[in-house]
Amino acid sequence: MSLQPYNHAHSLSSMNSLNIHQTPLKNALERISSGMRINRSSDDASGMAISEKMRSQIHGIDRAIRNSQDGISLIQTAEGALQETSAILQRMRELSVQASNGSLNSGDRQEIQREVDQLRDEIDRISTATEFNTKKLLNGDATAAWKSTDPDRINAVVRDRVATGNYRIDTMARVGQNQILKSNIMALQSGAFAGDILTNGTMLGDVANESGVVGVAAASELRTGMGDERMYKVNVAAASAGAEFVSGMPPEIFSVVGDIGSIMGYYQQPGSQFQVRGTEDTATTTLTTGETVMSSGINMTPGVHGYLEVEFLAGLHFEDEDNGDATVFPEGARVRFIDVKTGNRGEWAFAELNKNDAYLDLDTNSVRGWSTLTSGGQVPVGNIFDATDDEDNRLYFGHGDRVQAGDKMLLSLDAGMNLQGTMTIGAGALKVDERFVDGDIEREIRGAHYVTYTANGLQNMDLEDGNKYLDYYLPQLDETTGALNVGSITLDMRASVDGTMVDELVPVELRGEGQMVSTYTRLEDIEAFVTADGIDTFEHPQRITLYANSRRTDVVLNGHDTVRDMVDKFTHAITHKTDGLAINLDNVAINKHVADFVGRGEGVAESDNAVEGTLLLRSLFNGAQGAISMVADQKVIDSLNLHELQSAKENEYAVEVYDAHRGVQVGSALVADGTMSNVIAGVDVNIEGNIGVYASWNESERTISFEAGRQKTSTYLSIVDTALRFHVGPNDEHSVAMNISQMDARSLGVDNLVMISPESASSAIGSIEKALELVSTERSRLGAIGNRLDHTVDSLSVAEENLQSAESRIRDADIANEISTMTSKQVLSEAARAMLAQGNQLPRGLIQLLNN
Repeated sequence: MSLQPYNHAHSLSSMNSLNIHQTPLKNALERISSGMRINRSSDDASGMAISEKMRSQIHGIDRAIRNSQDGISLIQTAEGALQETSAILQRMRELSVQASNGSLNSGDRQEIQREVDQLRDEIDRISTATEFNTKKLLNGDATAAWKSTDPDRINAVVRDRVATGNYRIDTMARVGQNQILKSNIMALQSGAFAGDILTNGTMLGDVANESGVVGVAAASELRTGMGDERMYKVNVAAASAGAEFVSGMPPEIFSVVGDIGSIMGYYQQPGSQFQVRGTEDTATTTLTTGETVMSSGINMTPGVHGYLEVEFLAGLHFEDEDNGDATVFPEGARVRFIDVKTGNRGEWAFAELNKNDAYLDLDTNSVRGWSTLTSGGQVPVGNIFDATDDEDNRLYFGHGDRVQAGDKMLLSLDAGMNLQGTMTIGAGALKVDERFVDGDIEREIRGAHYVTYTANGLQNMDLEDGNKYLDYYLPQLDETTGALNVGSITLDMRASVDGTMVDELVPVELRGEGQMVSTYTRLEDIEAFVTADGIDTFEHPQRITLYANSRRTDVVLNGHDTVRDMVDKFTHAITHKTDGLAINLDNVAINKHVADFVGRGEGVAESDNAVEGTLLLRSLFNGAQGAISMVADQKVIDSLNLHELQSAKENEYAVEVYDAHRGVQVGSALVADGTMSNVIAGVDVNIEGNIGVYASWNESERTISFEAGRQKTSTYLSIVDTALRFHVGPNDEHSVAMNISQMDARSLGVDNLVMISPESASSAIGSIEKALELVSTERSRLGAIGNRLDHTVDSLSVAEENLQSAESRIRDADIANEISTMTSKQVLSEAARAMLAQGNQLPRGLIQLLNN
C-alpha cells in the first residue's frame, strides 16, 4: 500500500461522502421538525405558489364564515325586535276589538287609547333604538337614506331595495275637502249672563271701534232679551269739540249741561195711579221712546252721578183743596242713593211728601239723613241736593194722582260739572241706557253717567298695557213686583290706534238663561257643561287629547276658561308646529280660523257659520292627514258634542317623476290616498300638507276656501342606497345584499290610530291587520336570509375543509418518508464519519516509518 501524505485522497473521499449525506439529512430534519414539505421557495417553487394561493383562499373563507355568523346575529337582533313589534300589534288589535264593543263609554275608551298611545310609542322606540354594532336596523337606515326639499309635504317610507338617484316630483292637485267639526248650540245656564256689541245686527267682536268699547266681558242681574226686543245703548263721551287727549293739553271733557234726572220706572200697586209731572212746576219732557227726562229745576251737588230709589211710606190722594186731612208728611217717603261705579246702596233717608201741593221734596233742608248717602264712588260731598233754595229739588205729581205705602220710583241723577283744566290722559265718561218694547210702546230708560278724571279711568290710553275692564252698575225696578235689583255690566275697553275716544252710541244685547253664550262666557256658566245629574263637567280641569297629522297633543280646559280661551287653546293645539298637531299653513290670517266661535251676528246662511252660538274646528289639511280625532272623559265628549259637519276627503294628485339630472321620466301615477307606490323603486312617497293647494279666508261667508294651483308643484327627492351587504366569500363580489324595511308606527300605518268610538275602533282593526302583515313579511324575509346564511356557513366550512386538505397535500411533509430518509442518511453519515476518522489515521504509519 502506497502512502501519499500530501493530498490524502482517502480522507478527502470520506469527507465528500459525509457532506453528500448531511444535506438530505438536514432537509429531512427540517421537514420533520416543521411538518412542512415546503419551508422555502427553493423546496418547491411551483408548489409553494399554489400553496400560498390556497392559503389566501382558506383565510378568506375563514373570515367569510365569521362574517356570515355576524350577519346571522344581526338578523337575529332585528328579527327579535320585530317579534316584539308583532306582539305589540297583537295587543293593539285586542284592544281595538275591545274598544269596538258598544258597552264601553268614552272614559273606558280613553283608558284604552292611553295604552294604545304607549304601545305606538314603543313601536317607534324599537324602530329607533334597535342597533347592531351601533348600526340602526329598523328605521330605514339599513336600506336607504333620503332627503326632500320639502319634507313636510313630500317624504319617503323605505320599503325595499332602492335605486340611488335624485328625482324631481311634479304634482298637480285636484282639491278634496277638509274636515269640519261643529258643536251644538251653547246656551247659558241659570243665573248666567252674556252680552255682545251689535251694529245693525252684526257683532263687532274684538274689532276695536272708535268708542274704545270692544266687548261685554260680563253682566249680572239685568233684564235680558234679543236685540229686536231689548237693547242697552252704551253712550261714550270723550273730549268735547273733538279735542284730542294729548299730554299737557287740558281741553274740556264731557260735561253734563245742567242737572238732569230721568225716571227709570214706577211700581204702582193696584189702586195707585201717579206720575212725576215736573220739577218746580216745570213740565218734564216725555219722549216718544217712553223716556221721561227732567231737564230743569233740579239743583244737585256738582259731580253726583248715580241713582235714587224712592219708596212711599204714606198712602194719600193728591188733591187741589184742603179737605181737613194732613197736608204734609215729613216721613212720607224714604230715599236712598245707589252708586253707578260700585253698586253700593246708601242708608235710607226720609223725605217730605206734600199732599195738597202734590210734590215730594228732596231738598237738603227737607230730608233727614242725606249725609248717610255718601258711598265713596260718585258722591264727592255729603249731600246730593244743595240747599240754595227751599223750593229746589221737588218732584211734582198731578192733582188727582194717588199713591200707597209701598209704591216705588227709581230715578237716575246726573249733576253738571265743568271739568275744564282738570282732564288727564284716560279721562272720559259713559252711560248705559236701556231700550225695549213694552207692549206697543218703545221705552228708553236712561242710566247715570260714569265719569273718570284720571289716567286710570275709562279709556286705557296705553296700547301696550292691553285691555281694561270697567264695571258699570245699573239698578232696575220690577214694575210688577216692586223688587229692585242692582245689576252690572262689565265693558271690555281698549285704546284706539291713536289713543283717543270718540263720542259714540254702542248698542249692546244682554242674554240670560237658555240664550246664546258669548266669547266672554265661562265654561262653568254654559248649560251643556252641566250633566243631567247636576255635575259640573269642568269642576276639575279636563284633558282632551287631539290626534291628527301623525301627532297628538293635549288641551286642558277648566271651568274658569272662557269660550275665547277654549277657542285659543284649540287653535294653539292644532296649529303649533312643536307643541301641537302642526296643521299649519304659515298664514296667521287663516290659521286663527282653525277654531272659531260663531258669535252673535256672525251667522251666515248655508255655510259653516250658519248657526250662532256654536264652536267650529276646521282642519287646514284635506284628507285623512288632517282628520282630527279627540279622546276625553265621556261627560266632556257629551258636553262638547262635536260632530262632523264635513268629512275629510283626500286631494287627488297627478304625479310625474323625472330623473332630476337628465330629465328622463321615471314614471307617473294618479294618487288618491296620499301615497305614491311602485314608481320610485323601494320607497313609498307620501304627499302631504295640501301641496299645490292654496287656502284663503272668505270673510263674507266666513269659511276657509281651498283652490288648486294652476301650475305644477316641483319637489326634489334624493335617495341613496345604504343596504346591508354581508361578504360571505374569499373573493370580491362574494356578498349577500340585505335590506330591512322601515318599521316605525308611521310606516306601519298605525301612527294615527284612535279608538274613540266603536266605528273608529273597528276601523283600527283593519289598519292593525295590515301592519301585522307588513311585520310578518319582513320577519319572513329576515328569516329567509338568516337561513341562507346558515347554509352559507355550512358550505364555506366544507370549502375550507377541502382547500385545507388540498393545501396539505401540496405543502405538508410525509413524515414516514422523511424519517426513512433521515434514518438512511444518519447511517450513511455515521459510516462516512467513521471512514473519515480511519482515513485520518493512515498518515500516522508514515511517521512511524520515518521514526524507525
